[in-house]
Amino acid sequence: MEGFECKFYRNDGTYDTPEWVEIPLVGDLRCPMSFEEVKVMLRKMAGWTATEPGAANLEFSFDTVWDNTDEDFQTLLAAFLGRTAIEFQALTGDIEVAGSQGPRATCKILRFDRGEPVGGVVTAAVTIKPCISDHPPEWTEIEA
Repeated sequence: MEGFECKFYRNDGTYDTPEWVEIPLVGDLRCPMSFEEVKVMLRKMAGWTATEPGAANLEFSFDTVWDNTDEDFQTLLAAFLGRTAIEFQALTGDIEVAGSQGPRATCKILRFDRGEPVGGVVTAAVTIKPCISDHPPEWTEIEA
C-alpha cells in the first residue's frame, strides 16, 4: 500500500448517519496512536516495575496548502477559529472499499500554523485531537 492511496475524511452528517467528505488537500498525514504508561509495582514482580497500557492517545496532523477558495480548507479554518468539533476518519483506502481501516474520532483542531516560505506556497500545519463526545474514538474497518 502506498501513502497516496490512504484517505482522510470529515463527517458532514451525524455520527449515526455519516456523510463522509474526503479532504484531498492533505499532505503527509501523521496519525500517532499511543497509550499512557501506567506503572505497577507488585510483590510477584520481585522488585521490578511493570508497565501496563493506560488511557489511549490519538492525533491527526498534516500540512495543507493555504487555499481560501477550497471548501475543505474553509471548513477546517472555521472549526479551528470557532473551537467547533468535527468527526474525522483516516483510512488505509477509499471509504467504499472493503477492508479499509483506521481511526474514527470526534475532534477539535488545536493548531493551525501558517507557514509563509519566501520560496514556496503558503501552508497550514494542522493538529487535530479527540474532544469530549458521546462517541469515543474507535478503530473502524469498512465491511464488504
